[in-house]
Amino acid sequence: MMRRAFIAGLGSAAWSFAAHAQQRERIRRIGCLSPAAQHNHVDDALEDGLRLLGWTSDQTIKIEYRYTRGREDRVAPIVKEIVGLNFDLIVSWGPPLTRAVKQAAPATDVVFLNGYDAVEEGLVTNLALVLLRPRSP
Repeated sequence: MMRRAFIAGLGSAAWSFAAHAQQRERIRRIGCLSPAAQHNHVDDALEDGLRLLGWTSDQTIKIEYRYTRGREDRVAPIVKEIVGLNFDLIVSWGPPLTRAVKQAAPATDVVFLNGYDAVEEGLVTNLALVLLRPRSP
């Protein structure tokens, strides 16, 4: 009888844990492409901005960075890698990286950073702003 009660209690606890785990929203994955050589102040600003919007590193988001180190020959392999990782969102710096991502994965959401005219560059047809906010549980 005690054995049955123990097994029933264990099953109940496991069911409760599974139900709680299902209520948590999954961690969103962001791939960040940069022409820089390493993590820098722009990456820090991106993380700070996301934090201000309620996104918490390793709790609601996970950012993975890839750097071309200013070398054009690294763009294609890095874009191929990052597109293959199926991120929820890709952040890219500048027209060359953004153009490469859009060509490799036209259905992927891309946020691009820099002070250029994305409409003139042919990257978008208009400039619509979408703020990244975590969903309410």
